[in-house]
Amino acid sequence: MFKCNAFPTLDTYMKALTHEERVVPVRGTNMKPIHMRSRKYMQIKRLANDDVVYFDGWASSGEPVNATDYIVKWKPNGEIHINAPMYNCVYEQLTSLLGVQFKREKNLLWVLINGGTLLPLRRYAGDTPTILKWVDDTLTYTNPPEITQKAINRGVAKAVRAKYKRVYDYLRSMSKIHDSDFLFSEYIETFDIEWKHEGTMRYWDITRAIPKIELGRQFACQDDVVEIVSLANEGDLDMSHKLMLICAWAAGERHHWADTDSVACNPTRLVKAFDDFILRLHREEVFYDKEVLAGKTPSTANNKFFY
Repeated sequence: MFKCNAFPTLDTYMKALTHEERVVPVRGTNMKPIHMRSRKYMQIKRLANDDVVYFDGWASSGEPVNATDYIVKWKPNGEIHINAPMYNCVYEQLTSLLGVQFKREKNLLWVLINGGTLLPLRRYAGDTPTILKWVDDTLTYTNPPEITQKAINRGVAKAVRAKYKRVYDYLRSMSKIHDSDFLFSEYIETFDIEWKHEGTMRYWDITRAIPKIELGRQFACQDDVVEIVSLANEGDLDMSHKLMLICAWAAGERHHWADTDSVACNPTRLVKAFDDFILRLHREEVFYDKEVLAGKTPSTANNKFFY
């Protein structure tokens, strides 16, 4: 639709400058479309300092709104700055514009450059843009970021888990003797929930009423879970029971959406829900930034603990 792979190849400052000078503004405006005139908001502009920028100017009339309002900037000194957002086909635009392969993977933009090495672009709207420059007839990435991934320090994790031994022991033992089906009626009694629906719709009454321990919940909204865990770790059996039910609800599943009055959860999944929360609670201690070798894609498996 946008013909993102049909942008002109502007891999040097002079090519970008020449292209900008040749583009006729859209009638009645100062807007110079970089490729399709039907996509006039995709604009190219020579600035007062002689920089040439490609910017996505939806609400503009030929002028970037600020100094960082660009996707690509060609500078007279030969540098090419990239400040690209993650939307749709921007990697195809960059590939077409600059003549090297860009791709989108694991919530990052990447470029295949520097002798065939796959390197991540710097974050959009960060302090420093991605900078490319021709060196010995080769387009080179001059400031690639250090590539890291969140890795777990197993020794620290073991020590953190030891602080909650009382809770782990309770959940492991009680979940083994508890029926694998956790009845809705147990939740209404334990959490003193007032029913607003009948039958299987009571699932939503429980979902709204009980604290959420799962990683999909923002950590800033889990103060109630932190308090329950703290009291359970001090030996409060009522809070320990509530914690078990919360974990079962987060890790369990309904047999049938249409005709069930329980969630099913085995001990392994129940304890895993609690363990994930503890790692999240102590994430600054447990996880560290591990350097990833150039050309390797960093794992995002542990990023879930930082949402």
